[in-house]
Amino acid sequence: MKSLLLLAALLIPPLAAQDAARPAPARPKLVVLISIDQFRADYFSRFGPVFGKGGFRRLMKQGAWFPEAALPYTLARTAASHAAIATGCNPRHTGIIGNYWYDRDEARVVYSVGDDGARTIGSVEGLPEEGLSLKWLERPTLGDAMQEHYGDESIVLSFGMKDRTALLLGGKRTDGSYWLDTSTGTWVTSSNVAGGDGEQIESLPAWLAALNHRKPALRFAGQRWERLLTEATAEDMAGPDDAPGEPIGPWPDRTFPHEIPSVEEATEDGGADKVAYTITRLVKYSPFGDRAVYDAAVRALAATELGRDKVPDLLTLGFGSLDWVGHSYGPDSQEVLEMVVALDRLLAELFQHFDLAVGRGQWVLALTADHGIPPLPEQSGGRRMPTDLEQTLDASLREIFGVPPEGAGPSPNWVLALHQPGVTLNRDAALAADISFETLADRTAALLREVPGITHAIPRSRLRASAKPPLRDLFRDTHPTRSGDVQFLIEKNAMFSPSGTDHYTQHDYDRRVPLVFLGPGFAAIYDVDGGSPTDIAPTLAYYLGLDLLTEADGRVLTEAFEQTER
Repeated sequence: MKSLLLLAALLIPPLAAQDAARPAPARPKLVVLISIDQFRADYFSRFGPVFGKGGFRRLMKQGAWFPEAALPYTLARTAASHAAIATGCNPRHTGIIGNYWYDRDEARVVYSVGDDGARTIGSVEGLPEEGLSLKWLERPTLGDAMQEHYGDESIVLSFGMKDRTALLLGGKRTDGSYWLDTSTGTWVTSSNVAGGDGEQIESLPAWLAALNHRKPALRFAGQRWERLLTEATAEDMAGPDDAPGEPIGPWPDRTFPHEIPSVEEATEDGGADKVAYTITRLVKYSPFGDRAVYDAAVRALAATELGRDKVPDLLTLGFGSLDWVGHSYGPDSQEVLEMVVALDRLLAELFQHFDLAVGRGQWVLALTADHGIPPLPEQSGGRRMPTDLEQTLDASLREIFGVPPEGAGPSPNWVLALHQPGVTLNRDAALAADISFETLADRTAALLREVPGITHAIPRSRLRASAKPPLRDLFRDTHPTRSGDVQFLIEKNAMFSPSGTDHYTQHDYDRRVPLVFLGPGFAAIYDVDGGSPTDIAPTLAYYLGLDLLTEADGRVLTEAFEQTER
């Protein structure tokens, strides 16, 4: 395995470009990195009046807050952004260009953290057979750099509702990256992650297996997701409970309260083999999912040496329930309002626990999100894009170029895959048909530009770093080999989702996310001069004194620090 010293050399901007008056490196016992899936930046201002004192308001008052922070690229997707948050690099350099993409070498669509050579490791029967790891990630994470710098004494643990969140926020060398498996309702990991250096692990640590024994998800069976606010307050802040466009989602009703069935009820409805899935899925669509992540973090603090000595450790937490709720009900719903309020209270508990378990002034935190979300088209007047675009695009190319030569390439089609914002074309078919691939890409881009709702379409080879926004930002998404051959962008309030709402665009509602640093050495400021999630890893590494010359796309937010010697 290549030295992680070389890999970590990709994390921090060159010291010559940094402030010469650099303060002494901080030595907190614990560094905490929190990502809230699908948390829009404007939730702070919209829902701020109902926040308590110890959660988001503590961050906003005591932390270095960048209210205008935004993703510097257009890939507002969970995997792409979590890779960017953890590494400080844009998707072009991390290699994680979406949740899924078409891989030419394997001639198939691959998952961002998929790995056929890995196994799912847990402590119960019925685990998924597919393996997961960070085989596709091309840059080191903050956790990788910390363990390279401090050695084995630096503990790195990562928890998330989603596998891609836990894996990507943690890194390749974590002491454990764990996610809540939907099929069993228990915590699992990958055989190819914990321990690093290619070593395979065979079991969960005893403390996490014990937590699984307490049924992390099933313990919420029979509970109700009740309002935290009064109905009048909720309607005043978020409109009616049953608003236009809200689909019948995982819950049988569109209005509060939402009830998780008991084990007995779930057994009657779906059979004994589906009980864990039925209950865990609803747990994830409620504040109970984030509570499960909280429970695991608290248990880790009690059962491990995390935050116990003078060597900084890293804990990454991915709270994901807001994403599932937001996709169904939209950002202007009472469900999203109630999710954010529940998160505010949960974070207050978590921060208080850090103060007690690690020590006030002994931990530092960065909080952000991977992306936002647009309103439901039924509420915004937006457009639902055709879900059969891949098929209609291929049909149009057949009219222009004819049927692809038989046996040329991995598919009988001109279009191998369409994963927004990219279209992957059949190069082998173009060669066999004696068609210039440049011509094929140009005609594909022209066809895309004729589709109502598509504002830009350009062959990947024509994208340049010097382009003006939004094509400049699209360039930051495009990996030299993994991205689609033709890239495209869609208009505001448009989406490909046939119901609910979805994200993946260059628009502010998808790209603007919270960015806050809290802890000793960080100033209590409100800085409107930008900032992005890609600045988190460089800033925290600089804060810790990890002097490893790098090529990170993010910058060190020196303005976030107190202007005094530590």
